[in-house]
Amino acid sequence: MLARRQELNTQLQQILDAFLFAFALVCAYWLRTWATAWFDLEQTVDLWSNYQWLLVVVMPFGPILLDLQGFYQSPLAKTKWKSFIQILQAMVYLSIIVSAAVIFLRLPLLNRSVPLLFIALSAIILLVKERIIIAGVRRRALRGELRERILLAGVAQDIAALEESFTPEQKLLMVIADRIDIERQPLSDLVEAMHKHAVTRVIFAAGHTQFNRIEQAIGACEVEGVPAWLVANFIQTSIAKPDFDAFAGRPMLVFRSTPEVSWALLIKRVIDWCGALGALVLLAIPMLLVAAIVRATSRGSAIFRQQRAGQHGKPFTMYKFRSMSSDAEQRRADLLPFNQMSGPVFKVENDPRVTPFGRWLRRTS
Repeated sequence: MLARRQELNTQLQQILDAFLFAFALVCAYWLRTWATAWFDLEQTVDLWSNYQWLLVVVMPFGPILLDLQGFYQSPLAKTKWKSFIQILQAMVYLSIIVSAAVIFLRLPLLNRSVPLLFIALSAIILLVKERIIIAGVRRRALRGELRERILLAGVAQDIAALEESFTPEQKLLMVIADRIDIERQPLSDLVEAMHKHAVTRVIFAAGHTQFNRIEQAIGACEVEGVPAWLVANFIQTSIAKPDFDAFAGRPMLVFRSTPEVSWALLIKRVIDWCGALGALVLLAIPMLLVAAIVRATSRGSAIFRQQRAGQHGKPFTMYKFRSMSSDAEQRRADLLPFNQMSGPVFKVENDPRVTPFGRWLRRTS
C-alpha cells in the first residue's frame, strides 16, 4: 500500500476509533446503570455529567496511543493476539492519563466500574472493527479491485532486489505489468510499455543506473503524465532514513537518524513536562529540606547553576543542589596535578572541595 494512501487510511481509522471510544464509554455507563437497576445493587452510578470529561481524554488520546503501539501498521499481516496486546498496552497508558487527570485536576470519578467496563468494551469493539476491515480489504484485494498496475525500471539486479523486498501484503495491492532495463533498452521501450499496460506509476530502482539515464526516463514519464517514483536507497545508510523536505524553497532528500517532528513526539514532550511538573510538586517539601541543609552545612547558595551543551551543541542552563564548596572553581587550579581524566573532563578521587552533605547527595543520587 502506498505510504500516502496508508497515512490517509490511518487518519480515517483514527477518527473512527475516536468515536468508537466515545461509543464504548456511553455503553459502559449504560450497562453499569442497567446492572444497578436489574441486580438491585447498593452502589449507584453517578450522573452522566460526571463522566463527560472522560470523552475529552479518551477521544483524542485513545487513537494516538493506539498509533504509538503500532496498531495501525500492517493490518493484513497481524494476528488477533498481536492486535489485542497493542490495544491492551494503549489502554494501560490511557488509564495512567485518566488517573493523572483525576489526581492532579481533581476531576470526579467515584465509580471505578465504568472505566473498567469501558476498557473491556473498547477492546472488543476495536478488535471486531479491525477484523471487519481486514476481511473486507483482503476480499477486495484477492478479487483484484485494489491492485494497481505498475512498471519497474532500472537495471536487472536492482529490479530483482526491489521485487524481493515486497511483502505478501504489498503484492496483494499491485500488479507488475513489465520490467524495463533503462541501461540496455531504449527509452522508446519504456514509453511503449506505459502505453501498452496503462500503468498508474513507474518505479525506478536506480542503485546502479547513471543519473542522466534516470533523468531522461523521468522526463519521458513526465511527458506521458505517468507518476515516476524513484527508490531512495541508492545511498546506503545504516541508521538514517530518507525523507523529503524543503530548504530555501528547494526540494531536498533528507537522511535523518533521529525521529522527525510528529504528534508522537509532541505527546511525549507534553507527558515529559507534565511528569516533571508533577514530580516537582510532589517533591517540593523534600527539596526544600535538602536546600535548607545545604545552606546550613556550607556557605553559599543552595542551588548550583552551570552551562551545559545539549543537542547539536546548543547551550542550556542546568540547576542542581550544590555539593561542593562555593569556591570550588577557584580551587580547581590547585588540584590539576591530581586530575584522573583527560580533555575537558575533570575528576579527582576524594575531591576535597565536596562538602560532607554533598558527598551523601552524590552517593544517593
